[in-house]
Amino acid sequence: MEEKKIIAYIDTQNETKESVLALASAYDINGVDGLFVYGYSKEEKEKEKLLGILRELRSVTDLP
Repeated sequence: MEEKKIIAYIDTQNETKESVLALASAYDINGVDGLFVYGYSKEEKEKEKLLGILRELRSVTDLP
């Protein structure tokens, strides 16, 4: 029997860096199998902000 995986998602568009990190940490503590973080933007500044959040997430959680 195949096991199902729980993958949580976070839309960073209207969230602060702190709230994204807190959500990711809570998901990690509660046993989620993966995390899908996204932010749709055409602006380079917003893309850099998302990359910064993703780099910090790697140091805070063990999630793929």
